[in-house]
Amino acid sequence: MRVLTQSTLAVVIALALSACQPETPRETAEDVAEAQREAAEDVRDVREDAAEDVADANANMDNDRAEAMRETAQARYDVQHAEAEAAHKVAMERCDALTDDTKDACTTQVDAERDAAVSRAEAERANAIAQAEQLEDRRD
Repeated sequence: MRVLTQSTLAVVIALALSACQPETPRETAEDVAEAQREAAEDVRDVREDAAEDVADANANMDNDRAEAMRETAQARYDVQHAEAEAAHKVAMERCDALTDDTKDACTTQVDAERDAAVSRAEAERANAIAQAEQLEDRRD
């Protein structure tokens, strides 16, 4: 029984230590390629939804132009947000190939880039919504 426990412990330690090793360039390339495929799919789906939302908004523009502007702004935001998340996902796969401080610095930079892109998208959406509200105020 004691030999089994020691053998099991040795296997667990070996597996844990192997997890600490950086990825090989091939593994990184495969992970990045997979992340790119998934990200492209995610962005494509969001773009399709956004295109439908914009088409619906434009169809209703005669009835409520301000609402159409808000819906268009939200659709643009959704696409920009999806693009930021997709770029983040791919970049994080590249960071995974690094070790220690370099990996930490890479992750911090990639997170900051995503956060900045999302903030820009939020600001653009807020500006468009403000314009829609001004339009409504002028109508009233």
